[in-house]
Amino acid sequence: MDYKDNANIQRAIIIDNYENPDKKTKDDFSNEEYKSYNFSSDSCIDNLTIFIKINNNKITDCLFNGIGCAVSTASANIMCNLLVNKTSEQAFLIIENYEKMLAGEKYDEEIIEELNVFSNIHNQPNRIKCAKISSESVKRILKG
Repeated sequence: MDYKDNANIQRAIIIDNYENPDKKTKDDFSNEEYKSYNFSSDSCIDNLTIFIKINNNKITDCLFNGIGCAVSTASANIMCNLLVNKTSEQAFLIIENYEKMLAGEKYDEEIIEELNVFSNIHNQPNRIKCAKISSESVKRILKG
């Protein structure tokens, strides 16, 4: 689906992932099988932790918890859904293309799938940080 030309569809998907995130876990979530990273912003409400479970170089689960704005929460939920069953290399490729999109650079739309709903974020520089919380966290987890 082409999200780039329909702001109403983009907003609806973002709001749905914000209000009904299926990858959000309880705030007291703790499991030693998961690697995690917490990203807390000094300038806004965003304080999210990403949890990734990896088996044989494949992401078998990805969850998050915490509080955040619509952009950070929705991007974390969509990112977590997209990364399940991907290798670390595939995850880095998805993140690379996602971050290029956020910067307004040329990127592969097919690779980032539903993350395309954030294709206009580069026009709102103050929201780019919100959209990058999940990708920055995943990179830190995967790099160890």
